[in-house]
This record gives sequence, C-alpha cells and structure tokens, in this order.
Amino acid sequence: MDDRRMGAWRMGAVAGSVLMLLRSRYAVHAFAISLLGLAATTFYRFGIELPEALKSSGNDVMTVVIWIIAVFLLLYSIRMSREGILR
Repeated sequence: MDDRRMGAWRMGAVAGSVLMLLRSRYAVHAFAISLLGLAATTFYRFGIELPEALKSSGNDVMTVVIWIIAVFLLLYSIRMSREGILR
C-alpha cells in the first residue's frame, strides 16, 4: 500500500492527539477522520494478497489493538466534548 494513504490515518491520529492536548473540540473530527482512514487501510489490507512473511497471527492481533485504541480515542474525545472540557 502507498505510504501516503496509510499516512492519512496516522496524521489524523497525531492531529487528534495534539488537538486533545490543546483541548480543542476539533479533536473529535480528527479522530473520526483517523478512524475512516484506518478502516480504508484495513479493508485494503484484507483485500490484497500479503506475502508469507506478513501472514501471521501477530499481524492480526496488532490490527485489533490499533482498532481498539482508535475507537477508544474517538469515544473519549466525544465524551470530553460533551462534558465541556474540549472548547
């Protein structure tokens, strides 16, 4: 996969994290964009033929861990926005 496509969700996560530290309400939007990019990357990854070196359960476990963290960050930023902590 092209690194520029994968970079979209990475940059969304970094932007969301920085915006969260700055207590900006736009952190929610950045984490949502990050999740959309992660979904596209994940579907692309499962749609192509991977080399044998990448076909391991560890690779799948890492994908699940990344998903859990990304969803948590989105839900957390939504909660902080509703509580008025993010301006």
